[in-house]
Amino acid sequence: RNHHQNLKQREPHPESAVRCREILVHKRFWVAMILTELLGEVPLAKVAAKYAVSRGQLQSLQTIAATFCGMVIQFCDRLKWWGLSAVLGSLQPRLSFGVAAELVPLVQLDSVHPAKARHLYDDGFTTLELLAASTERRIEESLLRLRALESYRPDAAAAKQKNSVIRADARRILREAKAAWDQQVQAGFDQAGTRAAMQAPAGVDSSDEEGSPGGR
Repeated sequence: RNHHQNLKQREPHPESAVRCREILVHKRFWVAMILTELLGEVPLAKVAAKYAVSRGQLQSLQTIAATFCGMVIQFCDRLKWWGLSAVLGSLQPRLSFGVAAELVPLVQLDSVHPAKARHLYDDGFTTLELLAASTERRIEESLLRLRALESYRPDAAAAKQKNSVIRADARRILREAKAAWDQQVQAGFDQAGTRAAMQAPAGVDSSDEEGSPGGR
């Protein structure tokens, strides 16, 4: 009897359970608002101040959200929900970097952080192809404008050192952009070849057909 009374005492009150569910819904809505701000490229410092959380907590939230998104993508692939998988696949890198969709190809370069990607995009480098086809001097000029907006140092020696660092950064960005673009082009060729092979009639080789008398 005492055991039965103890179990009844441990059962949550209905109003308490409802309150817990409401708090959970509010917390999820709060997190959704934070992620929306980050995807809108609002600086971490502003988001942290607005929602009274630390920058570390925001970065941890981004990592958790991106990881969970990847898990859901695998789940969708297993169930062959290709449409939803494609939508989440485009969302995952945005969660990881905290950028808009148009900046994803740029921030995937090791030398380009979100703020730099936004500046390059607004400066005319709207695609990875344009960045790869540019020149080191053109990228350097763009980065110099970005650095001028960030800080101003009248010291001649410091300015010379800054220019040297920016020149090396521009060279590195151009090299990474060319490598990434070459990989995309090669992947496109490979995909096209695979699709052509799948569409070819069974038992027919295109090279044999061209070499046969009928093919001539």
